[in-house]
Amino acid sequence: MSSRRPAAAHRLLRGLLLTALLVALGGLSSEAAPGERADLLAWGEQRLRAEDLALARAVAEETLASLGEAGDPRLRVRAALLAGGALGAQGERARAERALAHALGGARALGDPELEARVRLAQGLAAWRRADYAALASSSISY
Repeated sequence: MSSRRPAAAHRLLRGLLLTALLVALGGLSSEAAPGERADLLAWGEQRLRAEDLALARAVAEETLASLGEAGDPRLRVRAALLAGGALGAQGERARAERALAHALGGARALGDPELEARVRLAQGLAAWRRADYAALASSSISY
């Protein structure tokens, strides 16, 4: 058996465990406290940094689904940012770009420069992954 199969099986098993946990807990209902969602998002962000992309993506999608359009806008932006990062790392560029564009619009609407910078960083990473150096060079970043 190749070394890739155990790693893939391990990621699949962890994804199934997360799904089972979310199902057992009833998922993130619309009544879930903002703190619960924020904690789950923080965990998802850790999973993304650890390159556990399936779990990061599952956390982002579950959070976005539970928030709906009426949920906390800051959490929606963070979840869209997490989804964009995970999707981009998984090679789903078009979906990642849409998620990141949504996150950028939300961060700007909130007037949160730190959150906007995090989204712009993710967009830069996405451009670098696809070797779109022109997009990086035309960035509106000033020093």
